[in-house]
Amino acid sequence: MPKVRLGVSEANFYVWKKKYGKLEFAEFRELRQLRDENARLKCGMADLALVAGRHLRLVYRSRPSARRR
Repeated sequence: MPKVRLGVSEANFYVWKKKYGKLEFAEFRELRQLRDENARLKCGMADLALVAGRHLRLVYRSRPSARRR
């Protein structure tokens, strides 16, 4: 029984089967690659947002009007 070998519950198995059962292997592989790429891009965007935040703080601190407050 594949559910036992996969270590998933019967409910999860049928949810996955309903969701992905009609996909061919190539389509499934492409979906997985797109999800991996999306995750990688999200991490990159989060890193860029952190860097941008640091730069904004530096710019704000270096403004003369910020020192007077």
